[in-house]
Amino acid sequence: MAPTDQGTVTEDVSAFFQEVSEELAQQEGLLKRVLNEGDHRLPRSIISLGLLMMISAVIITRPGSLHIWLIVALLLYSYNFVILLLPTTTGKTRPRKKTAPRREDADHRWLAIKLLARKRKLAIEVGLTVFLGGMIPLTLSFTIILGLALCLLTYFLLFSIAIVDSVALLVVVQVLLIITFYALIIILHPQSQGITLFARAWKVRIRTARSKGWAATTMVLMLAMGLVTATAILFVGALILPGVTLASLLPSLSHMILDDIFIIALFLAVQIWVMRNFQVFTSRRMAITILSSKVGKLNEILTRTEVLNIPEGIGPGREERFQAIRSEYYAMMVYDVIRLDFFGRAPVYLVAPRLKYILDDNVIAQIPG
Repeated sequence: MAPTDQGTVTEDVSAFFQEVSEELAQQEGLLKRVLNEGDHRLPRSIISLGLLMMISAVIITRPGSLHIWLIVALLLYSYNFVILLLPTTTGKTRPRKKTAPRREDADHRWLAIKLLARKRKLAIEVGLTVFLGGMIPLTLSFTIILGLALCLLTYFLLFSIAIVDSVALLVVVQVLLIITFYALIIILHPQSQGITLFARAWKVRIRTARSKGWAATTMVLMLAMGLVTATAILFVGALILPGVTLASLLPSLSHMILDDIFIIALFLAVQIWVMRNFQVFTSRRMAITILSSKVGKLNEILTRTEVLNIPEGIGPGREERFQAIRSEYYAMMVYDVIRLDFFGRAPVYLVAPRLKYILDDNVIAQIPG
């Protein structure tokens, strides 16, 4: 590489080192804020447990209200995002920076969108990471809400209470599909780009199997097809089938009385409390994990970048190593952790695209996918 090229790389490395240093300070600040934010786990958990015990007593004394609990649960499961749209307060977590002129900024964003459209793997990864990552904080909440219904349903069936026999099988299948789907999401870690890592791991397995012959290749391909099929079934069963289950339960509301309206309001209030309560705990733990991982990786990237500016790091392959570091950095930083709360209370942390990077054509061009 020519000396002028080395000088250009040195300037780029210095600018990148400064960018990563600033980002590390911001991520450490975000992590400290999340860690210092008390979640009042014990008292809220005690209240939730008490409410669920009360609801269990109501349903046991009025078995027909189990249908109401399931209807409210499936409606809340399908439209829980509405709760996040209630009045929220958000604080500025990062300092404002000078932006490019509006026209130039719009051109760069449009180019970034076109590049993202061409990089389908990256676009799919971003979509799945944000969509499935948003479900992570809800896994514990709805496992508890639907698990309670499953336990009570089992109790009624054991004691031959026929009021739920007509829909018992459908409800059992539905609840098990949702809980299994949540378990799969937890295993895949979509909030940490786990789906991409899982897919890459299977590509390596298939490549290794091909080197061993057709028998090994066939076996690995069959396993991969089985996993894809099972995942598709869980996806449909957990996200589409609830509508069918809900339709089968709605006729039970045709003979409602005044007491049932009160029970609906009570069940809705309890489920919203339980959902939000455990969503706060789970999302906080998720945010701490993501931010801690980012801080660790950013420190590692800083160390690797610093090496490029010392004599040992200057030489053949320097630009390629720098490009690899930048690609790794931007692939991680296109995701952000955002905070939503209800008038400052019950904060929920979610994974979202980092617009600063996702709408930058220079960044998108450097991310593989």
